[in-house]
Amino acid sequence: MNKEILVSVTTADDVDWRGAINEVSKFGINRFALFLTGLNSEQREECYQTLSTLPNITIPFIHARTDMTLDEYELLSAHFGTELFNIHPLSDYPLIHDYTKIASHILVENAGHLTKEDIKQFGGICLDISHLENYRLSGSPRYEAVCQLLEDYPVKANHVSAITSKPYRDYDDAMKYANHTLTNLSQVDYLKNYPDRYFAPYIAIELTNNIESQLKIKEYMQKTLNLG
Repeated sequence: MNKEILVSVTTADDVDWRGAINEVSKFGINRFALFLTGLNSEQREECYQTLSTLPNITIPFIHARTDMTLDEYELLSAHFGTELFNIHPLSDYPLIHDYTKIASHILVENAGHLTKEDIKQFGGICLDISHLENYRLSGSPRYEAVCQLLEDYPVKANHVSAITSKPYRDYDDAMKYANHTLTNLSQVDYLKNYPDRYFAPYIAIELTNNIESQLKIKEYMQKTLNLG
């Protein structure tokens, strides 16, 4: 199965997503992922309008939100060729709208409490491998729970972030290894420890690093980790 590593325009952690879109244009990138995690409805509309000014782009995979309307999903698919979306588990972010029409194109991410009941409603799993590695390093029971789900349900997209050598205290006061800012290329070496079947056709880099930096990370992953 072919695997494509996608640089990403991210919107959480006060990242400069407008600058990232400008970088996408500057470097002539026509395929990338989009994380709408940090944008409200008004900001998303601005984001879509800005993206629509870029010629010949495709956004095959998008991290969506459960407050997005069905019309938003359909607009993104029509205008940017989006094939797959992911959302968070419903116990953390309950559905507001009926997504039955596009359920097969929506994946549920292993963020928070992922259950088979969530996955069965949609098209499969978005495996954030950095979350999984964080569970493993932290000794969390979620590691084994997610691994069991991976035996039964398909992985159709990935998120990849950095893993630090030592835990740090996150904004929610939890000790974590996964980080959305990469400071050394070796912080993605943990990916070598996971089997090929955990990697999907779309592997989205989920980092606050700018696009120029993400291009170097992508190249490193392709050459060193034999991905993409």
